[in-house]
Parts: sequence; structure tokens; C-alpha cells
Amino acid sequence: MSSAQTLNKFSTEHDCIARQDAIRGETLRTTGLGSIISSATDTGRMDVLLAAAMLMAVIVVTMNRLVWRRLYRLGENRFKLDA
Repeated sequence: MSSAQTLNKFSTEHDCIARQDAIRGETLRTTGLGSIISSATDTGRMDVLLAAAMLMAVIVVTMNRLVWRRLYRLGENRFKLDA
């Protein structure tokens, strides 16, 4: 599978992050990374899609290192099941 196909599959599966509704003839869209991924997929902008996927990976790794790793260590030390 090529990288373009992988990115397209990735963005299609995560399209539910972006929301678009029409109310009284006016189109409302959410903002954020999901919206960028959705519009990049619709327009075929693989460069923007790649950049958004890389940004998402950076955000996930940063959150894991800064938040979840510390919380995991705290819980591991506080709630040991040793006898």
C-alpha cells in the first residue's frame, strides 16, 4: 500500500472528527485538526494531509510523554499490589 493510499484511508476513518452541518441554508463547520484533515481529503491536498497526520503524531507523542507517562508512574507507585 502506498503512502498516499495509507493517508487517504487514515483520513477517511478519522473524518468523524470534523463536523459539517447545514442549518437554514448556511453551512457550519468545526475548526481544528479534524477539519483540516477533512478538507485536505476532499480537495486531494496530500501535502496538507501529510502535515496534519505528522502534527497529530507529534501531539499524541507529546501528550504521552508529558501527561500519561507521569500519571501511569504515579498510579503504579501509589496503588501497588505487593504483599
